[in-house]
Amino acid sequence: MIIDCDTHISPIAEEGIGVTAEELIERMDKAGIDKALTWPFFPYQRERLPEYCEYIYKSVKAYPERLIGFGWIDPLVGDKAVELTKICMEQYGLRGIKLHGSRNPHRYDDLELLCPIVDVVAKAGGVVSMHSSDDSPDRTHPYQSAKLVKRYPETTFLIIHMGGDLSACAVEMAKQLPNIYLVGSHIGMPAVLSGINELGADRVCFGSDTPFNLTHVEVAAYKAMLSEHPAQDVKNVLGGNIARIMNIN
Repeated sequence: MIIDCDTHISPIAEEGIGVTAEELIERMDKAGIDKALTWPFFPYQRERLPEYCEYIYKSVKAYPERLIGFGWIDPLVGDKAVELTKICMEQYGLRGIKLHGSRNPHRYDDLELLCPIVDVVAKAGGVVSMHSSDDSPDRTHPYQSAKLVKRYPETTFLIIHMGGDLSACAVEMAKQLPNIYLVGSHIGMPAVLSGINELGADRVCFGSDTPFNLTHVEVAAYKAMLSEHPAQDVKNVLGGNIARIMNIN
């Protein structure tokens, strides 16, 4: 089973590259991907966040065997962020939420801002996905993420893009915090391979960052990178790890 741990969908084509749920399924079929974690394409208009999250919910209902839905939460909208998190986790039954400290500029070590949101996810047994790259190291640095992760040792955190150029820092934090899993999307294969070698194949997950990358190309790159690894390691990285985390058969 191959499970993509980083995809975005949208009810409309934003910036000319957004894809709908149906288009994502087509790309998954072409790449041989069985399931995908998916969250909204960047919601630049904050007032439309509820609409985007509802689209994720409807898409999962339409393709329950293929899509694993996450809400997108902007902590900067205050109480509305907590309310939308509750809707996503309790009413829609989504599996987690996505935080993006670069697009929605907030710091991952702002515990007063983020803990009320993560409290809801943790109570529901969900997963927190966090964009972490070098595009905004003052807000999304892996060390900042670690401060939040430490508060919730029973909750799984997915560090998307492995911190980008700061991947060594992400690996260091993951060594210290077993509830961190790294998603190697939109990052060079040498960094992903280093993460696997440092942490083990049970702590790194495949992600394509569709639609920003070509899904089938990313799958091919991972298979080539892992070609000399034991079969079980390949299975873990390409889908087994996230399946175990999220209790997916």
